[in-house]
Order: sequence, then structure tokens, then C-alpha cells
Amino acid sequence: VESKCRCAGDCRCSGQDLSRLKPVSEEWLTGTLPGSFGFGVNLMGSSMSAGESSRQLHEKMILEIQADLGEEEEFGGFVGAAGSTKFFNPLSEEICKRIGKALGRSQEKLALITGGFAGVGETMSRAFSAERKAHNRPENVYMVLPETDPEIETKFMDKAKTRKGPDGSTLFAEWDYGKTLFYGKSNHERLQILGCLGTIILIEGGPGTSIQARLVEEAGHVVIPVRCTGGAAGNRSIGSSPFTSLLERLMGEEVDEQWGRTREALRVAQDAWKLLDAGEVTDAAKVAEAVVQVANTLVKHAGLLTGALPVLGQPRDNTKRPAHMKVLQTQEQVLEYMRSFTGVVLFNGYSAADQYDNLQDVDRIVDLLVQVLDERFGKNWLVLYKGDPYKAGVADVACPVRRLHFMHGKAVLAVQCELYGRQVLAPANGEQYAHLAGGALYQYETKYHFDRQANKRLIQSGGDDSKRTLCGGSSICFSPEVRSAGFPSCHVLLGGGQIAVDEADFCTMYEIPIFYARAMRKC
Repeated sequence: VESKCRCAGDCRCSGQDLSRLKPVSEEWLTGTLPGSFGFGVNLMGSSMSAGESSRQLHEKMILEIQADLGEEEEFGGFVGAAGSTKFFNPLSEEICKRIGKALGRSQEKLALITGGFAGVGETMSRAFSAERKAHNRPENVYMVLPETDPEIETKFMDKAKTRKGPDGSTLFAEWDYGKTLFYGKSNHERLQILGCLGTIILIEGGPGTSIQARLVEEAGHVVIPVRCTGGAAGNRSIGSSPFTSLLERLMGEEVDEQWGRTREALRVAQDAWKLLDAGEVTDAAKVAEAVVQVANTLVKHAGLLTGALPVLGQPRDNTKRPAHMKVLQTQEQVLEYMRSFTGVVLFNGYSAADQYDNLQDVDRIVDLLVQVLDERFGKNWLVLYKGDPYKAGVADVACPVRRLHFMHGKAVLAVQCELYGRQVLAPANGEQYAHLAGGALYQYETKYHFDRQANKRLIQSGGDDSKRTLCGGSSICFSPEVRSAGFPSCHVLLGGGQIAVDEADFCTMYEIPIFYARAMRKC
């Protein structure tokens, strides 16, 4: 089953699939392959074309910035500034200065990234840098310029400093504060790279800024438009509140004290968003305060604003809980439960954000795979996965797991963080976790980290953390105690994203057999 999507060129899918996992044989099921199960894979680095994609360059840029910031587990994320290279609105310059200064005082651990040109980017980043240095804090400000541009000596001459290269060509030069990075061979390429950035603050701006803003939104990030400055920021098709759906949910339910505080923080941020969106307030101090309120809330609560909404407070209605599902309280109980089976098979696949293109192909692979595993372990082997809920019409990893339970009679163990584990204990409907009937749930402590793929501070759901150590559910599935007991017996990847790659790398390191089937992603 092919792993690549049907998009042409540099789509958002290209950085997400498992193309660097190469099957050992075309006849992956029936051939004689490495490993004791009759199947396996070779992990090989992906071949890089001469012209790297904007996403690949973006990831290089983020890694360079992270290396400069150092290992900071509590790092919250990046905030970008985008807009005009010279001011047209008399309010804009003062607004930029005040935003930069207020962000520089923020207690959230963040970094500011700009496009490296004069105007909005320079004004905001200089104020940010000065405020942080005044309080003896690292600057944490980065200007991203292209190496050059065909119009560098005309259109861009007064927008950034330049220098002469060894061959006499004109190149962009470093700024005298913060750190200047050079990515892309032209301004167009630079815009594509910055389009993968996280939250950006939009002030004025022309066609180039509009392109960047739309790329940011297409990548699933937030644009904070300061409407009163006009230009691209005044375009109401750009920028929509990320707080609305979660806030409406919180307002409609009885919540505990912790969620009450979260609700109040989101309400304040939503009020700030409304002030900016209306575009009627022109007081620079009030506008800047609103922008920083929104940005700080996005950094602090990114984990809640991304993905499915959790159950709020303590579960109250457990009538839809899977029948005869065991709730394991300790890792010792997890190990004891695993030992009651003849094998433990870890499954990875696509999340609800990606999904399979053709579930019939996946079903066929699952049915054939069960035959092989039944021959190896007998029929009493356990399915281990990260606890994704089943949703009708959503073709994610929960679908093959559900098939394993209902079609093949396999018990399922879900390993999920406490925040989302509450959903299993009090599902919205009886279908979400019906495949856990007769199975088990283990909930681990919910922790957050900066996710290098999403460029946000998110829940540690699994894969490697910034120190290249397995975190979240992966740390449970591959704990030393579990591995010492001989589990997981093997690792099955039916497509998947970065977590699947990290876990496959770990399996290769510790010689845990891997089965990988290419599965086309929906676009």
C-alpha cells in the first residue's frame, strides 16, 4: 500500500509520512525477511533532493533556533511578527514597539521570529530584544532572511542590510542585534519557509504578508490580526479566534476549580481577540495589551487548543464505559496484565488529523497480519495502542484496532494520558471505545513539552522529547520493566507520523521486530 499522498509538489503531508522506512522486501508478508516473525524493515535515512522543500528547510531552521535556545523543557513556543516593511498607518510603529516590549516582559518562555526586514519586523523585534536585555534575559529574537533575491538591489535594497559575497554578488547581511538566520534563495522561498511557523502577529502588510498569513493558517497555526492597522491585517478572511469552540464547551458545562481557572483565562483572551478583531480601539497601549494577552494564552494553552476536547472535570456518567474494561492503576499492573497474554503487539497508524485514504486496503493488511501473528503467538495476543477514540467517518488508527477486536477477537490495552483518559471512563457515546470491552486502560500523568513538529507546547503523547528520549505513552510501552519482560513482542506500523518513526527507531536500536505497511494518507 503506497505511503505517499496524491498531492503534487510540496504538500503538508510530505513531511509527515514514513517514507524513510524502507520495506525489506516487496513481498513483505510471504518473503523470507529478517526477524523471527517472517517480516521486518530497514530504517534508512530519506534521500534529500538538491532542492530541499520549504518544510524541510523550516524544520532545519527550527532545529537551529532550538539549539541556540538550549535544552529548555519548559519552552513554550515561537511567536512571529509579519507586516509592512515601512509604515503606512501612523498608529502602527507605536503599536509594534509596545507589543515588542510587552512580549519581552512575558513570563511565558517564548522566542520572537521575524522576516528580517525593516518596518514591523525590525521595530517589534528591537523592542523585544531591548526589554529582555534590560532584565538580563537571553534575547531569544531571530530574524530570518533569504540568502539573496533577484531583486535584492532594487526592491529590497532599503529593507535590510546587504553585503558582497566572495564572488561579488549581493547578499543579505546580519542585523546588529539578536540572531540573523539565512534560509531560502529568494524572498518567495523565505515566505514559504516562514509559512510553517506557529502563531504570528499581523500588522498592516501587503500581498507577501497575506501569502505568509494564509500559509500559517493552512499549517494549522494562528494569525493574530491587528485590524486597526489596515492592509493584510484588515482582511477579515484572515484570522479567526482559536478560543471559541473550547470556550463555548467550557461555558456550557459544570467544571471543577482547575477548569474554572482555564475557562477564565480563555474568556479574557477571547475578549482581547474581539477588541483586536473589531478594529475600533486605536490606543496603542490597549491594542498591545490585547495582542500579548492572546499570544500568551496561545502559548500556555496550546495543548488544549489542538486536537480533541477532553472530558472536563471528573467523569460523572460512566454508563457508556466499555463493558468489563479493567482500569490499571500502576505500571506493575500493566506488566502483570501483559503477562496474561502470549504476546503484546504495539500498533501505530494515522491520527484523526491525517487519516487513511483507503480503509479497505488497511483492512486487508490487518486480516493478513493476524494470520501471521496467530501462527507466531497463538490467538491470545494483546493489541497495545495509544487510546485514539473511534469516530464514525474518521479513518484513523482506531479503525484497524477496532477491526482487530470485533473481527478477530483481540483484547486491547489503551495507554493514554490522564487528561484524555477521562474520555475512556466517560465516553460521549457507546461506540467511541467499544473496542476496549474486555480490555484495559492505563492512564499516565499528563505532561507538556515543546513539540518540534507542531512548533507548539503540547501534551507529551509519545515519541521523542527534545532530549531524544521517549516520552508520554511511548515511555510506558517501552519502559525498562516492560522490555525486560520481553514486551512489546513486535511493533506494527500501518502508516503513521513522527511518533511512529521515533518508536520504530527505538525498536531498531533494541532489536524489537517491526512490521511496516505503507498506507496512503488522505489529503
